[in-house]
Amino acid sequence: MRKRQTHIRSGEALLSEEDKKQMCNWLGGRHQIELLWSARGSQMTSASFRANCLNKGATVTVAASNTGYVFGGYTSLPWQSLNGFRPDPKAFLFRLRQDQGPAYLLCRAFPAANQAYHGYGNNAGVGGIYDAATMGPAFGSNGGDLYLMNSSGYSASQVGNSFDSSQEGASCLAGTNQFQLTRVEVYTVKAKGEGQAAPLERGFHRIPFTPDYKHEALSAVLQYQLPLADRFGVTDINVLMFGGVGAGKSSFINSMCSLFEGEIIQPARAEALTTSVTRRLMSYQVEVGRTLNFWDSMGWDDSSYMKGELNYILDGNLKEGTNLNDVITDRHPGFRHNPPWTKRMHTVLFFVPGDMVSDQEYMSRLVNFKEYATTRELVPLVVLTKVDMLDPMVEEELATVFRSNMVKDAVDHISSKTGINKTQIMCLKNYSSEYVTSTVIDILLLEVIKRILINVKDFLRRLAKNTDLERENTEARTHAPAPAPSAAPPASQAKKVNVEQLFEALEAAIEDASGRNDAAQMQMLHDKRNRLLQQYFGQE
Repeated sequence: MRKRQTHIRSGEALLSEEDKKQMCNWLGGRHQIELLWSARGSQMTSASFRANCLNKGATVTVAASNTGYVFGGYTSLPWQSLNGFRPDPKAFLFRLRQDQGPAYLLCRAFPAANQAYHGYGNNAGVGGIYDAATMGPAFGSNGGDLYLMNSSGYSASQVGNSFDSSQEGASCLAGTNQFQLTRVEVYTVKAKGEGQAAPLERGFHRIPFTPDYKHEALSAVLQYQLPLADRFGVTDINVLMFGGVGAGKSSFINSMCSLFEGEIIQPARAEALTTSVTRRLMSYQVEVGRTLNFWDSMGWDDSSYMKGELNYILDGNLKEGTNLNDVITDRHPGFRHNPPWTKRMHTVLFFVPGDMVSDQEYMSRLVNFKEYATTRELVPLVVLTKVDMLDPMVEEELATVFRSNMVKDAVDHISSKTGINKTQIMCLKNYSSEYVTSTVIDILLLEVIKRILINVKDFLRRLAKNTDLERENTEARTHAPAPAPSAAPPASQAKKVNVEQLFEALEAAIEDASGRNDAAQMQMLHDKRNRLLQQYFGQE
């Protein structure tokens, strides 16, 4: 048992790295724990669970409830929809923390019970799972200890049937027997090296991690030309960094600065906190032959960037230092109206940490924010951070990153879910625990810079093309001959039209006077009609 900090990072997986270490302690030995399925709201159904989690081997199910608890269960058996109880002496239930109420709560595992529990037949006292096609994850005979998302969407827990709750009681997992789920995730569990595919014989990117290649890549970056930049007065390149809380944006800035300083430095605040470190729109300069302004924005959560702030940042309306916690409108102090191209963003980096690749909501947000960029002719560049978390082989030797099947699968998954080309997905590990710089990390950073410069060049080309087309259309409208005025009808025809209208008015007036029995008016109108007939047609 141990005390743990309590809070779920908004936008991050329920299992933190610390939680995974605790799981390994309970499991006994080093294990690889990877997110398989994550759901919230209407996505939390037994059908969705079965569609994504069958026949995946050993799994950990983690749930968050409206009572503020984070808890779940482990089974060494694969879910298979066999419609019955399946004994599993290795199974256990657990509580990780409480995110509301007390700041700390004891973390505890509840193993399979070692004695019968009255009323549940021969399977009582045996840990295991209830594997029914109409239910979500269920633990204990008849699912009595913990079941999530039954056919009616109902969830409950009463520990003590097949698992030992003698130390705390039946409501030990969620603080109550009945609760509502706010989030549920399922993770695959494998012993280190178990079921791991052989490394790719040829990496999906052919990059040599050597000092010579680093020197070559650095020279290419420093000498890169942007011939159209001067046309739009762009001397400094503005790069917006965007992503969830803890995605690694601030760490990326520190890594970039460390690359060019040749030693580990930390100009941007980067900490393992539960909410966004960045509160104000801030820029950090990196000199690469020209200045790259990396703009650090607040990591998104459930409430941030819902009122158009991202539009304002991309369009250059907001000045450095703008408090991103404020409700921002075009009346905000310092708001720029019609900013020049020098103040606008020229490319966008979307950060996806390795532990969030399988998170459906994270991918959905990435797709939504992608639209903001593409409507401005910006091609978003995805930076897949924490790649060492995806594969034990990469964790042990970072230079194998492009030979890793797991890293390749992550790149393929991001591309398929977002529609972003794989060439726009860069793999990266930021400097985190290192004391000195690394050739491999430096080369990965330089590859990101090279792609940034290529994207900016392409953006300026599109901008120039659109500007030229707009100018040509304007000139065409300006020099087009004026439309010929419509020909006036001949005088005789115009006269005929006017006379006919006059006679129609007289006839209407005569009819009106007749209806009123106004003899004098009728006589006057008849006399006028006769004079007009004589004048225009020579008759009475």
